[in-house]
Amino acid sequence: MADAVAAEPEPKRPKVDQEGSKQNNVNAEGYMSEDEIDPADWIKYLKQVKASEGFDIDDFAPIIAQVAYDITIPMGPMETWEDKEVEMVFGNAKKAIAKFNDENGTNYEFVDVVKANYDIVAGYIFYITFLAKAADGGIETFQAKVYDGIPGDGESAFEIYFCRIKAKN
Repeated sequence: MADAVAAEPEPKRPKVDQEGSKQNNVNAEGYMSEDEIDPADWIKYLKQVKASEGFDIDDFAPIIAQVAYDITIPMGPMETWEDKEVEMVFGNAKKAIAKFNDENGTNYEFVDVVKANYDIVAGYIFYITFLAKAADGGIETFQAKVYDGIPGDGESAFEIYFCRIKAKN
């Protein structure tokens, strides 16, 4: 009778949450199965979110599809947006530039949205990159972080966290 050879256990892959938290000071515990996401992609995603404050991230659809909450999601090409999304993003960008003008004594005019990302919370936090024209005709790229929440008890749930001229790289 031949001796049975015990199968050697497969090496464990590092947990995505451990790698992410070590590299990026982000705790991703419980977000996804370590077998479903490539840890290198998860770390790349976390680094992009952290470095750009949520504004400049690639489309990591496999990661996003596995994560239930607390993740910044690119909205994709504008031609794929629903009318409500267009209305919200463009409206929020216009409100943000109006606040920027009030606070800085400027007169920028909204031109167009370049891209947008969002977090799902009690409503949405939008990370909007958009163009605005100065009085002299020059175009600047702006970034605005806006909370567009679910109104309660007749109160508005809206806040412009900031609106700024995007730093040139």
